[in-house]
Amino acid sequence: MDDLDRIRRRIIKTMESLEDACEQATEAQLPDLPNETRLQSIQALNRLIDTAKSHCDEAEAEMLHYIRLQSD
Repeated sequence: MDDLDRIRRRIIKTMESLEDACEQATEAQLPDLPNETRLQSIQALNRLIDTAKSHCDEAEAEMLHYIRLQSD
């Protein structure tokens, strides 16, 4: 597996996490949800956003590493 493949996979994971977060945000806004369920949906949304941020940070670090390797 080369560096660009790892970066691409990390970006795909980021996008998948964001897609899940969008679905969770939609669910959390449903008016017929009890408050406890809505709170759980919002907490799940926060976890998904944190996961997406983590994947994005890792992709950025891998890209910077790749750029440094290319300039050597």
